[in-house]
Amino acid sequence: AVGGTVVVTLSMEGEKATSDQSWCVPSVSGKTVKLTLEKNTALEGRTALITVTKGEESISFPVTQRVSCATIYNGRG
Repeated sequence: AVGGTVVVTLSMEGEKATSDQSWCVPSVSGKTVKLTLEKNTALEGRTALITVTKGEESISFPVTQRVSCATIYNGRG
C-alpha cells in the first residue's frame, strides 16, 4: 500500500501519542491525531497500536495497513 496520512478525531484531548510500530508515526493536537504511514512493500498487511494519553487518561486503538489501503477499527463494529 502507498504511504500517506490518516486523521482521527478522538472523544478526548491528548497530550502525547505513541505507536508500537516505526512505520506508523502519530502526532496529536487536542482531539486530532495525525498518523503518517510509510509505504507498505510487504505482501501482507500490518497493524500498529496507537496510544494517546493526557495525564492519567489514555485511549488506544489499532491501525491496520493492508496491502492496498489503511483502515482503522474503532471497536464499534
